[in-house]
Amino acid sequence: MEIEQSNPIEIKISGDEKSAFLQGLITSNIETISESMESFILTPQGKIKHQIKITDHKEYYLLLCTNDQNDLLSYLTNYARLSKVTIDHVKLNKEQFDKKYFLNNLRHGKIDCNFLKQPTLYPSEVDDNLVDYTKGCYVGQEVVSRMKHKQKNKKVIKVYNSEQLRSTHLPTSHKIMLEVDDYVIIKQPVE
Repeated sequence: MEIEQSNPIEIKISGDEKSAFLQGLITSNIETISESMESFILTPQGKIKHQIKITDHKEYYLLLCTNDQNDLLSYLTNYARLSKVTIDHVKLNKEQFDKKYFLNNLRHGKIDCNFLKQPTLYPSEVDDNLVDYTKGCYVGQEVVSRMKHKQKNKKVIKVYNSEQLRSTHLPTSHKIMLEVDDYVIIKQPVE
């Protein structure tokens, strides 16, 4: 994937059923939002389709996806037909979500999986904290819950400085997902 060519998108969701609408699509619990929260939107198979940041503006929510690989606007619009919500595309300064943004996240050990090939990862491989296992149904929930409760997660995504790996032989069980500048993102077995 070309980090230099990100495709960020911001979407405004308003209407009487905005909270219920999001609750059925995201892995976090929208009822616990104070100002903002991160969450995943999954495929029916439980893989990450989008990683989003939700900001609560009381009358509406803003959803930010830093690199939209799977047409988030169409996805939300399709589900909105069944709810009393309005979906609007918001103009966004796209330059703020470039390679520097991605590298700054890696520097702090945070993976923005919108910059990794989607959908190939499960939430438990990236950040289990973005999943509320007690909130009820959402797209992909059955698969994700089954993996958690039956402890089926066998892989995890880690960020390494390439200097750390130069002197180390990478086992065959470790898969390099992305190398960018001084960082390497690896999918490896859970220790």
